[in-house]
Amino acid sequence: MSLSVKATASGNPGLGFSWKEQQFGDRSYEDRTLVLQSLPAIGTPYRHWLHLQDQERLSPVPKALHTFSVHLDLMKRQMGKVKRHRTGGQEPNLTQSVFRIQRDLEDLIGQVTSQLGRMDSTTPPHASTSPAPSSQPRSTSPKQDRWSSALRGYIVLRDLDRYLGRLARDFIILNSRHRG
Repeated sequence: MSLSVKATASGNPGLGFSWKEQQFGDRSYEDRTLVLQSLPAIGTPYRHWLHLQDQERLSPVPKALHTFSVHLDLMKRQMGKVKRHRTGGQEPNLTQSVFRIQRDLEDLIGQVTSQLGRMDSTTPPHASTSPAPSSQPRSTSPKQDRWSSALRGYIVLRDLDRYLGRLARDFIILNSRHRG
């Protein structure tokens, strides 16, 4: 299982850099203060994590991954709108990369759900119950809309990368616990 998480997490390691470079003109752009409330929480306090049962640790994962997938879908649609208003070929590569990541997330959701089933979970998670991200209010200009969309995309990709990294660590630890 951890190999799948690692593969998804590193499936397109340059996408975040490409996004920042194409949307902001600076591939080293970083702002950890920006938050989307509709995204899943990234961190869990270590002491709390230690006391969780394996099923408790894994059960929120499919819903969280589905939430990221919904955000990626919104990003693709927004990139399609921007593409119609711009000339040039930079968005198709980003759109294809987002599509591949979204497909990998759906595969990972199935794998985690299957793993939960093997653990005899009494209440398997239902990813489809995850709320859709709220629409942002329309800005006053197309330029502000593009900037808001670029920031939202950056936040989604940044937090997805962090979430998948944490998930990979969780699976490595869970795997080591069950081996020894």
